[in-house]
Amino acid sequence: MAYFGIASNLVVYLTNKLHEGTVESSNNVNNWSGSIWMMPLVGAYVADAYLGRYWTFVISSCIYLLGMCLLTLAVSLPSLSPPQCAQGILDQDCPKASPFQKGIFFLALYIISIGTGGTKANISTLGADQFDEFDAKERSYKLSFFNWWFFSIFVGVLFASTFVVYIQDNVGWALGYALPTIGLTISILMFLVGTPFYRHKFPSGSPITRMLQVYVAALRKCKACVPQDPKDLHELIYDCSFVPVIRSYTRNPRGITLLQRIGVGLVVHVIVMFYVYNDVRQNKPNLKMNSTPSQDNSTISQSNPQEIAKC
Repeated sequence: MAYFGIASNLVVYLTNKLHEGTVESSNNVNNWSGSIWMMPLVGAYVADAYLGRYWTFVISSCIYLLGMCLLTLAVSLPSLSPPQCAQGILDQDCPKASPFQKGIFFLALYIISIGTGGTKANISTLGADQFDEFDAKERSYKLSFFNWWFFSIFVGVLFASTFVVYIQDNVGWALGYALPTIGLTISILMFLVGTPFYRHKFPSGSPITRMLQVYVAALRKCKACVPQDPKDLHELIYDCSFVPVIRSYTRNPRGITLLQRIGVGLVVHVIVMFYVYNDVRQNKPNLKMNSTPSQDNSTISQSNPQEIAKC
């Protein structure tokens, strides 16, 4: 929720509050998003080679929280943001953010990027470590864990992209960033409370060596036959309500196949993209390049539709 609470509306903040141009703000958002998705490579390497998944996650979570706190301060304190544009002043004539103000804001963003590098790479694998793959009961619990894990992610994305964005646009940026910060704090505390019950795996050396071993093994087994029994293939199931119902129709023990899930996801994606296209098409006449702040009523779905599509 914390990441999407920022990313979903970041372009709007950069343009409306820091008075950046559309091109500059979009470029900054893309650079930051790129670092968010590249840093897990570093986090995974550090966890596997040096600190282990647990301590990498804990340290990265603290860094993540530090960045969120700094970001909340950056949008809350008047001294860390430029003054609002006066009535009737064109966007290009608005006072720009000072280098210090932009430096604090982007420092917070990239601290968050470092923190997510360790959390994204390790939380799901740390969860998988809690289950014994060779125990049939725990193996079923592992599937259930990942079902709930992805469900919680989607709920967090939905909450961040709707309610949090609404708060940012209509109530204030300070509260809009404080809510994800509070949510992150609660989640870290809940994780730490369960520490005595976790199974810990120690660092096992450089993952690069094991990656090369995988390539070698894949080449050796490139002509291996695919198992005929679908139970030998690993798929996630939605065991809470969907799978028991759909299983009675499909006769598939996992509900629906992976290919069918991909198809459903693509259909949903097309529907979302159609909504975004229709929304932007209807509001395009109202968007002006040189509108004043009082005339700029653009929302996240108009200024950054690709974030809606990600959800």
